[in-house]
Amino acid sequence: MRSSVIIGLISLRCVIVIIIVVFVVVVTITAFLFAFIQVAHKAVFMATMEAIRRVKTVFIIFIAFVCCWTPYIVVVLLDTSDTLPLPVHLYTSMLAHLHASINFVIYGIMNANFRAYFAAHFLACGRRMRCM
Repeated sequence: MRSSVIIGLISLRCVIVIIIVVFVVVVTITAFLFAFIQVAHKAVFMATMEAIRRVKTVFIIFIAFVCCWTPYIVVVLLDTSDTLPLPVHLYTSMLAHLHASINFVIYGIMNANFRAYFAAHFLACGRRMRCM
């Protein structure tokens, strides 16, 4: 398998167990907990806007994780005989590791303080044509 040096060193059965335990179980538990949080907020008390914003941010991070790592896991599971071209392995691996950078962008977009600082500093910097 070209997709990972570590995965190439262990058996396919071990890879499948790791993927099931780490990915499927974690995704299932996380989805269940998000559903539970939503029900608890609605049933017990009125959620504040800040709490709702935090839950939305974590949910978007979760969706980004699933979208970034699922193609890689599918390629690793389906390409047991190493028949897929190298670019497929490279692109899915890069997409999976892009998740860390996407988190930074999502937190930045969802945080009002970050947006205010960005607007104040960089827009003013553009007007003056110099940065401090």
